[in-house]
Amino acid sequence: MGTWGVGLFQNDVALEVKDTYVKKLQVGKSNEEAFNETFSELNEMTVDSDDKIDLWFALASLMYDYGRLTSDVKNKALEMICSNSDDARWDAKDKKKRHQVIESLKEKLLTRQPEEVKIKVVKKRTPKIKPNEIYYYILDDEDFSNENFYNCYVYVLVDSWTKYDNRIKGLGDEHALIYLKVSDHIVSSNKELDDIPFFNYALNVDEENKKLEDKRIRIDNQGFSDMKKRLFFYGTYNFQREPFEKVYRWDEWQSVYVNYKGENEWNGKATLWSCLIEHDIVPALRKYGMN
Repeated sequence: MGTWGVGLFQNDVALEVKDTYVKKLQVGKSNEEAFNETFSELNEMTVDSDDKIDLWFALASLMYDYGRLTSDVKNKALEMICSNSDDARWDAKDKKKRHQVIESLKEKLLTRQPEEVKIKVVKKRTPKIKPNEIYYYILDDEDFSNENFYNCYVYVLVDSWTKYDNRIKGLGDEHALIYLKVSDHIVSSNKELDDIPFFNYALNVDEENKKLEDKRIRIDNQGFSDMKKRLFFYGTYNFQREPFEKVYRWDEWQSVYVNYKGENEWNGKATLWSCLIEHDIVPALRKYGMN
C-alpha cells in the first residue's frame, strides 16, 4: 500500500479503512456491525506490520471522531503507540513530524470522545422506468443531416431491473436494463416493433461473436432523469426478448456512466443520453447500419 506523508490518513490503508467504515454506517449498519464488517473485509492488512499500524491508528481516530470508539480499539491503538512499533518505518527527516502526529493521536484517545455523530442513512435507488415500458427518440439533430440514419427512430425497450452497487457496497441500488431498436419510421403496431431486430452497438466485437452478444445496456439511475426528458413514450408492451442466459457484460456498459460522470472529460455538459447517442449508437450505425 502507498504512503505519501506522515499524517494518519496519508496512506492507502487508512483511506480504505475510512471509506469502508463510513459507508457501512451510511447503509444503516449498527456501530458493532460497521466495525466488525470493516475489520473482517480488511483483515488481510493485519498481516503486513506497516499496514497493521495504519489500520489500527485509522480505525481508532475515525471511530473517536464519530463518537463510536470502543475500549478494545482504543487500547489496541494505545498499545501500538507505547510499543514504538511505528518508529522503524520513518527516516530521520520524517520521524520527528510523525512523532508529533502520533502524540496528538495519543492525547486525543485519552480524552473523552465526542457524542455519537448522527449519520444520514443513504437509501437505495430504483429506476424511474419500469419493465415493458417503451420510449423512442428521433435522430433529427442537424449534425446527422448528411447521414443515412437522419430522422430515424431509436426505440428504448425496458427489459428488467437489476441490482448493482455503483455507489455503496451493500446498498442494493437497482438499475434498468434496456434494449435498443432502430427504424426509419414510426412503427404502427406492437407486432411491427417485435419484427425489428435488436440493435447491436458492440463496436469492438467481431462479426461471429456479435451475433451472440447480449444486446442490453444498464442505464444508471443518476443519469436517467435528463435522458427521459428527451424521449417520447410509446407505450407499455410485453415485447419479445432475445433468449440470452449469459451473464450481462457489466464492464462494457459501466463505462457509459463513468464517461458521463467525469466532468473533466466532458466539461460537465454531456448527459448520459448524449453519450449513449454520440459515442455508442451513432458510431455503431455508421459501422453496421440499422441492423
